[in-house]
Amino acid sequence: MIKEILKKLIPARLRSMTRKALFLDLEERVYYKHYKRPNKFTTAYSHIQIANIILLNFRSDWLVLELGCGCGYFAHQASELGCKIIALDYSKQALRYARKENPGIKGNRVNYILYDIQKPLPFSNNFFDAIVIEEALEHTRNAREVLLEAHRVLRKGGKIFISVPHDDISAGYHLTAMNKNSINSIFAGFKYKIKRPFLPLGTTYYIEVTKDENFNYK
Repeated sequence: MIKEILKKLIPARLRSMTRKALFLDLEERVYYKHYKRPNKFTTAYSHIQIANIILLNFRSDWLVLELGCGCGYFAHQASELGCKIIALDYSKQALRYARKENPGIKGNRVNYILYDIQKPLPFSNNFFDAIVIEEALEHTRNAREVLLEAHRVLRKGGKIFISVPHDDISAGYHLTAMNKNSINSIFAGFKYKIKRPFLPLGTTYYIEVTKDENFNYK
């Protein structure tokens, strides 16, 4: 109740600026520096909780693509399950950290690649068993196009596992607002379900998209 009142009284951009000034470790682009011992009220803690929920769905023989891998926490954990992982991110700093701290287990290293996920993906159709976009879609200006590309390289019947924060409007590093209206627009035509609408602190949508072979890309 208090959170909803504050949302109405304080503009989203001002809330974003306040968070940046007072809680620097909530920043999306630096959370990977602190993820090993994150405070329960940080972005890092929330990301880890979401990653662990997604991993419950995974099989050890899957080939997985992660878009916006950040520190590599998810990729490393999936590697330990036996999955083969290709993980993309545009941040050189994040990938340096990931390769050092989260390389994957011996004999099943994660393949980290510097890449802007807003560009067409360099993979053939129906290539991956599963795709993960955890807290990354909101950082793109063309969220639907990113989703379309992910859908293209996913095998038939495969799933895209997505988490996005609830945002009334785009602000700060979040280039695309994620709310009920925008999600309905971005995901229009896809076979998707919000399996658990809100996660830690009531801020995150968790969405699963299943590839429909009759999907119309036009």
